[in-house]
Amino acid sequence: MTDYRVQISKVHEIAAAWGEAVRTHDLEAPAGLSPRGEGTPSVVVGEDVGAELGQPGAISHAMVLTTTTKDLVEDGRVRCMGPDLDQAAPGARPYAQVVMLAHNGEPPDPFELETTQYLPNRLSGVMARTVPGRLWVRISRQALQAGFRLQTLGSALVAAFRMDFPEVTGAEVLLATADVEQLDQVAAEFKVLSGQHRKLVLVEDGVYECSDLNCESCDQKEVCDALKDITIRYRRESKS
Repeated sequence: MTDYRVQISKVHEIAAAWGEAVRTHDLEAPAGLSPRGEGTPSVVVGEDVGAELGQPGAISHAMVLTTTTKDLVEDGRVRCMGPDLDQAAPGARPYAQVVMLAHNGEPPDPFELETTQYLPNRLSGVMARTVPGRLWVRISRQALQAGFRLQTLGSALVAAFRMDFPEVTGAEVLLATADVEQLDQVAAEFKVLSGQHRKLVLVEDGVYECSDLNCESCDQKEVCDALKDITIRYRRESKS
């Protein structure tokens, strides 16, 4: 399993550059977090929607970054940046959800990690729609009125990963609803290293080879464009 220590370090650097805009919270016990597979689906539509993040038209990143380097993960830390859920904003709101996990050397199953980050049916009043690397979250008006905030969501994520993966020794979360594009490169690297980018193959440290001959018609072009610190070699068309 890939060790994302480089990407975790970059996330910390970005958060540090945000400075006082980042709010660091103590872990709060998430009320009503169901064990995996035992919850009841929440349907949040129409007038029931109190807050929405990462909807179509907005930047959205969802990543679970694992490492065996325990010092890179501050267990229980939840950091939030940008307007909170009760601060309504017109139009599509960007969203980045970055979960960072330290483990004991027994890597968790990547598919199960991805499933847990979406908290499927595990929190009342929370509904998520997903595609790889993208997350669209709706929070019900009732949950919002009851005090559900980004801190609540971050705490629930920490608790869920601790609950689901005994091999995890540390879990922390960064949630952002502003300046999300600063995480574009980390998200692009994650997609490549996790195999979500289907056309790039690692050929040596920091160098990837692309099997596509036409960048302009490639559906992965946006990912490659975000990879500023990675060398991409494009396979040349052979001539007979």
